Amino acid sequence: MTSRQAAYARLGAIAAAWALGATLAWQLAAYSLDPLVPALFAAGAFALTQDLGRVGSLRGGPPKYWRGRQYDDDDRPRRRH
Repeated sequence: MTSRQAAYARLGAIAAAWALGATLAWQLAAYSLDPLVPALFAAGAFALTQDLGRVGSLRGGPPKYWRGRQYDDDDRPRRRH
């Protein structure tokens, strides 16, 4: 999945969560909470889809390999003196 596809999927998930929250607030006749419930559902969808489209490490890039073994830039060999 490319980053553009992930962004569109994330936007769709957030919009669907907003619509679901608005529908639930309307069905429960919670008119005083009408703007709050969809916003909470959308915020939850935003938080749950934050890593959508990211591959590999937490920084979002693909894992790096050297001689067939995966390594991390932060894991540098220690010097012996």
